[in-house]
Amino acid sequence: RTKFFTTIYSLHTEYSPLVEKLMEACDDFRDLSGIIWQSDTKKAAEEAAKLISGDGVNVLIDVSEAIPGVRNYILSLRPAPVQIELGFLSTTGSEYVQYIVTDSILSPTEYRKHYTEKFLYLPSSAVLNDFDISRRGMVEIPESKKQALRKEFQLPSKGTLFCSFGEAYKITPALFDIWARILQRVPGSHLWLPRYNALAEENLRGEALSRGLDSSRLIFSPPVLRCEGGRCTRHSSQGALILSEQEQLAAASVADILLDTAPQLSSSTALASLLWAGIPTISWAGERMTGRAGASQLGNGLGKASGGYLIARNSKDYEDLAVKLAQRSDLRGNLRQELWNNRRKTRLFNTRRWVERLEAIFCHVWDLHWQLESRQGANLILH
Repeated sequence: RTKFFTTIYSLHTEYSPLVEKLMEACDDFRDLSGIIWQSDTKKAAEEAAKLISGDGVNVLIDVSEAIPGVRNYILSLRPAPVQIELGFLSTTGSEYVQYIVTDSILSPTEYRKHYTEKFLYLPSSAVLNDFDISRRGMVEIPESKKQALRKEFQLPSKGTLFCSFGEAYKITPALFDIWARILQRVPGSHLWLPRYNALAEENLRGEALSRGLDSSRLIFSPPVLRCEGGRCTRHSSQGALILSEQEQLAAASVADILLDTAPQLSSSTALASLLWAGIPTISWAGERMTGRAGASQLGNGLGKASGGYLIARNSKDYEDLAVKLAQRSDLRGNLRQELWNNRRKTRLFNTRRWVERLEAIFCHVWDLHWQLESRQGANLILH
């Protein structure tokens, strides 16, 4: 922190415990929502850019996807000499953002021609999580107790339980074709999905039937407990017991295999969550950055030994790997144990190291900018 003065510019502030933590962690917090939500977008962007420029910001990191029009307008005015995209899984397609933070799987070098930004590679996955801190309290669920947990969550007591906890819009017809074939090749298996809206669930059941699959093989169930009676301090009016993040992961850990929603729209946070819980996860690197987040976490996060094995090369490989893991409980068990035992040793969950590498990148690009400006004879005031 001695090298940086950090200012957060909030474009849309809804005060919450997370926002309060951010306010405490940074050196200065600027709430720009009053400026941004003016009727005149151009004027709002100009005011925001003037404020940022007036603060003497050297490196402006864009992590906002919520208000793309205003955000892009602010960036186009170049309020900072160095502007970096972080967390948005796509190129901005602009000339005013010079860099994008990524990794070698999210953005292979041969994809450079599709980006307007230069790549800033992290050695690990560029998909960040803090689970080693926020979910440290999770305990491993013994195999002997998983059957009881399945019953408690109204899940099948027998057979392979596949799961995928991404949003419904990420399930494409081509992906669902593969999932249906996997279930057909593994007798007695089920696919556990989160509780979507009624129309989405009805449509997915209909798609299963159209592929010759019994719709009961799809299970829509959030990992919640039901009170048996009496009062509970965490009891909602609908009878659901609200679970902490650690308890949700414990519930999900009764699944056998996680199927990523790759290759079009891969999962990110949900996938990392279940890897932290030790669930073998199959992904597949698509053509677009949005379809490579899962492969990035497996390959660059966990390493080639376990993570690389779980990255499919194509649709057939994805399907065959899922069937193989379902049929080989020994292989599945070894992978689960390896994931659980090594999670604190992997780059994927080493948040402190991730931040250190990112800070080094910021220093490097600023030094590079200073050197280039100096060679061109420009006057540059360092803040």
